[in-house]
Amino acid sequence: MTLGFAPFGYWPLVLVSLAVLAWSFNQNLPLKYIFLRGLLFGLGFFGSGVSWIYISIHHYGGANIFLSLLITALFIFYLALYPALVGVLYRSIFKDHCILRTLLVFPAFWILSEFARGYLFTGFPWLDIGYAGIDSPYSNMAPLWGVYGVGLFMAISASLLTLMIEIANWRRIVPCFGLLGLGFICYEAHEHTWTFKDPDHPLSVALIQGNIAPTIKWDESHEQATLETYLALTQPFLNSKTNLIIWPEDAFPYYQTQSMDFLESLNQTVSADHSTLIFGLPLILGPQNHAYNGAIALDHGLQIYLKHHLVPFGEYTPHFMKNIADWLNFPMSDFSPGPFIPDYFRTQETTIGVTICYESAFPMEFQTRMQSAQLLISLSDDAWFGKSLGPWQHEQINQMRAKELGVYLLNSTNSGITTIINPEGKIEKKLLPYQTGTLTGSVFKMYGQTPWTQFGAVPVFLLLFLMLAMAYCNKPSAGLDKSSKDQRP
Repeated sequence: MTLGFAPFGYWPLVLVSLAVLAWSFNQNLPLKYIFLRGLLFGLGFFGSGVSWIYISIHHYGGANIFLSLLITALFIFYLALYPALVGVLYRSIFKDHCILRTLLVFPAFWILSEFARGYLFTGFPWLDIGYAGIDSPYSNMAPLWGVYGVGLFMAISASLLTLMIEIANWRRIVPCFGLLGLGFICYEAHEHTWTFKDPDHPLSVALIQGNIAPTIKWDESHEQATLETYLALTQPFLNSKTNLIIWPEDAFPYYQTQSMDFLESLNQTVSADHSTLIFGLPLILGPQNHAYNGAIALDHGLQIYLKHHLVPFGEYTPHFMKNIADWLNFPMSDFSPGPFIPDYFRTQETTIGVTICYESAFPMEFQTRMQSAQLLISLSDDAWFGKSLGPWQHEQINQMRAKELGVYLLNSTNSGITTIINPEGKIEKKLLPYQTGTLTGSVFKMYGQTPWTQFGAVPVFLLLFLMLAMAYCNKPSAGLDKSSKDQRP
């Protein structure tokens, strides 16, 4: 299943994996074995897919090996519970083996489990199956129903594959026609364009990738060298009238209170060239002097964005784990969350929506906050993932965000992968990871809104409800007994 996601991109393997899992759940076994099968599937999937969190915790977070392994193992076990619970609910609520159970109930429960995983206990919406479909025909559903809609179509396709195995003789042609029908819907969805650009007013952009190791970024002896690296990479664009110059998350290694004079001087420099400089930095604000992970835009003034959705145990300690974290002496920052309100940078006559790192992984929060965005900027420091699958998976998430809203997305990272993503979710230009450099290009501000931008996940959840209701109401008359496969449903 992991091979279906970036950087591998073999998305049909997601369909095959889910089809085998659904077939496995359909076997006549006690619930405890169904739970175990789902758990083992989850351990393999998440164990291979997100084991990079060990790198973040141990190599860069400063935790010892034992603690890092323990946290990683517990976290993967927690994620593996979701496929296990899908199997238990699937078999306990809909006991009889029937076509509608496989076709409707399994996909619905899988997508509902992804939604729950994305929001319970602060949420971890990584590796939702819709992301694997960004380069598939299913991605055409993203502007309509977002990543959950893409994932639902993929899960239904997987269930149709399962039925092709289970249904006997000539009736296997029915799920084949179902797959063709889903393909036709995706093709028709591609024919409609929801957003449009003004081709006469391009914005020239320059994304700076400093490639500063996390181990030295906040070392006082390296702070000035970090700043000089970004200034040197930026200098060629200050005289070329580049519209947008973007540094990544925490590129500026000082709190704004420590460097107001420098920021004012930098603001005068970029505004004199009619450019805008956007970058991430820590901020101290308010009467209580709370610390925030934020971003600012310098352009004849200073605009501020404060990160809302923080990384648990990386940027703050959840209240329910405070005592345990203190007892384990777990190292972390202590940031406060910014307000959850639509907050844009308005510059270069463009309304720009900004997210910082982890925030772009939450589709419904993203959709709620970005209603008016004409251009998206994602600032991150994926060096915390190390040389792992993490940066590639994060890039795939940003591709989905761009396609959902139908706008350009500039993905600016410290060590990669820095990219320019078009409204179709395709990567137009890329700066490879683990190197210092700049990425230049042109983008356009977009007008109009996709259905996902307007309605979010409401249509998807209505469809999930109808699927479950249809399967439940037809339980008595929808039998496909495994002991008699020739029985008509």
